[in-house]
Amino acid sequence: EFSRPAHVQLALGGQQRLIAAWDDGTLATPRIVVRTSKDGGMQWSAPATLSDSGKTAGFPVVAAHGERMAVAWSEQRSSAPEHDMHMDMKDPNMKMPLSAVGDARVMVRRGTIE
Repeated sequence: EFSRPAHVQLALGGQQRLIAAWDDGTLATPRIVVRTSKDGGMQWSAPATLSDSGKTAGFPVVAAHGERMAVAWSEQRSSAPEHDMHMDMKDPNMKMPLSAVGDARVMVRRGTIE
């Protein structure tokens, strides 16, 4: 019914530490999920949701250095305006309307790879 996980991002933190973050689009409201590894990817932590459950979140970016990590993503209200896609694409004078961006913002979480 919904999309699949997408936009997977990986970062190497040194000493075999890894972080993986992605859009989890398997729910009605996409969210950002992260997993970490301290042994080069042989074992992974349980998935942890970073984004607010009431907000549509996507496009994570990750960074890691030693034991430290940071994840940033775009987040907006879950009731984002719908785009009107009823346009005649053959009309050379057609202009595609753009809806308001709304209250989109960039979120950042920092932590330690444990």
